[in-house]
Amino acid sequence: MQSITDIQNGLYDFLVGIPGIPTAIQVENERFVPNIRNPGIRTLLVSAETTKQSQGINGLNRLSGIYAVDLYYPAGRTTVNNINLVADTIINSYIEQLYINSNSTYIQILSAWRNTSTQDGDWIQIPVTIRWESQAARS
Repeated sequence: MQSITDIQNGLYDFLVGIPGIPTAIQVENERFVPNIRNPGIRTLLVSAETTKQSQGINGLNRLSGIYAVDLYYPAGRTTVNNINLVADTIINSYIEQLYINSNSTYIQILSAWRNTSTQDGDWIQIPVTIRWESQAARS
């Protein structure tokens, strides 16, 4: 049986294990207050509608969505190129066809990409999007 908590935990646990990224990582529904001297990451899990993958008593459900990983760096303290290196590290870690196991829930990574950077006040934000899916037997 799928659990959105298991999916979120699996994606988060994989993220914190990536070397060379900021260690201040905030998850959904926690207050995000980055330190003006240090970079941080804000994450958000967006799931889509659960769909039937197959019919029958032992049919499968498919759940898919995106894992938004927003990099925040203090403006003027580094270059966008340096932040791009961190974004590339995350993208290259969540490689296509990677399977992550979280409490017997398997999450497959479909793709990962960098989105447009923006400057918001004292911060440069570079969003990274990770597209995922999970399948489980209906109960």
